[in-house]
Amino acid sequence: MANAKAQLHAVGAPASAKSRGRRTYDEAFKRDAVEKARAAKSISQVATALGVSRPTLRAWMNAAAPPPMTLIEAARSGNRKAYLEALRDQLAEKIAAGMTPRDLPPNVRLLNETMQQLEDLAAREREDSDAESVPDEDLDPDEL
Repeated sequence: MANAKAQLHAVGAPASAKSRGRRTYDEAFKRDAVEKARAAKSISQVATALGVSRPTLRAWMNAAAPPPMTLIEAARSGNRKAYLEALRDQLAEKIAAGMTPRDLPPNVRLLNETMQQLEDLAAREREDSDAESVPDEDLDPDEL
């Protein structure tokens, strides 16, 4: 048993990580996993193929994410999600910086509407992802 523990330490990971059954991944593996996930339709399938959990892969993708776009860049990109995120961030910054009592309610209302649209978009993305992971049923010609 002592020999097995010595082998775990020899791999280079801290003893605490190995004793809890955690795996360590080098940066090249993480970059490759992120590239594959961004190119694929299903993050879950990529995670399963690589032997990592979906939340772990998502965390790597978030860590490797480019800085957020400005509102103008997002609008020009045509990406609805990027536009809503940029709008949300700009509104939140304006509200946090302070504004007149007259301007506060419409800006808070717009921020809430933007956040709701982002939640709706995320829900649709989850539904699409879930639908892709369900195998198609076999077609029975007799049922036609």
